[in-house]
Amino acid sequence: MATGPGYYTVAQREDRLFDNRSNRPGDDLKDDVCPTTAIEAWQFWNAQKHGFTLLNQPGPVVVFPDETTVLDPLLQQICREEELLSLQYRSRGSKGTRARGTKRRKQDAEASG
Repeated sequence: MATGPGYYTVAQREDRLFDNRSNRPGDDLKDDVCPTTAIEAWQFWNAQKHGFTLLNQPGPVVVFPDETTVLDPLLQQICREEELLSLQYRSRGSKGTRARGTKRRKQDAEASG
């Protein structure tokens, strides 16, 4: 949150944006505020702050749903998909597919020898 008026005008801030500034140290924006002797800047800043606080309106109370109302449908869907995947996997492996890797080489060696 801002604590007071800054040193830079709008034009100076635009010039010092990240895409416009050089890579030299010290060329970036300072977060310091103007001294209290800059009366006009402080008056303008306080007027703007007061205007924003007048715009502040209380909102309705935020109510979040229970975890169970959100998570239960997700868990049910996951369980259904898990069952479908396991059924596909079981039916795929039950067709008597040939063994791979070392077992296949052993079977080939036994068949030829």
